[in-house]
Amino acid sequence: MWLAEALRVAVEAERGLVGALLEVSRRHASEPDIRETTRLLAGWSRDHAQALAVERARLHVKPPELGWRVPRASFGAPARAGVGLLRDLHQLTACVAFVEACWTILLQAALASHNLELEETCRTCGAETVRQRAWLNTKLSQVAPQALTVPVPPLRRRAARPLSAAAPRRTRSGARVLADRRRIGLTQDRYQGLRGQTRTAGLREP
Repeated sequence: MWLAEALRVAVEAERGLVGALLEVSRRHASEPDIRETTRLLAGWSRDHAQALAVERARLHVKPPELGWRVPRASFGAPARAGVGLLRDLHQLTACVAFVEACWTILLQAALASHNLELEETCRTCGAETVRQRAWLNTKLSQVAPQALTVPVPPLRRRAARPLSAAAPRRTRSGARVLADRRRIGLTQDRYQGLRGQTRTAGLREP
């Protein structure tokens, strides 16, 4: 019975969507609407995954995997607020679309097998997934015009500091070397002075 495998894929997809929504919430915490709504939608998907896990446990079978792969959102490095938010929301749409397709598959299986409990779960959770996708489409429509058409101001360069402020400090070892050189210079000057005094007095130099 391959229904258990389809349920496994749906559970994994919902859990992946939870992680993706929370990641977007973290990356765009400065946007109150994005931060709070993505957290709310993540809670929906978490409940969906738990409901699916219960349905799968009722089957008591573990068929071999079919190589069903669940897409993962790849957000990349943070970007500027407008285009970065647009890119991250676009990544979320792929996850939501996959989850929505899972609910369509499971609903048809529930109808064919007359599984009323699974049918109710699919209709309830699937309707919330449709609302998730609708919210994403609305945000994409709002963010895209400004992110893609408004010119980005150039970054300001910092003014160069005065040379005096940027002068490096002398290290302790460098100061010691200069002190030694001064000490050697004073010794040589003193020696030359002694030689002059010796010649004046008519004495033999040592």
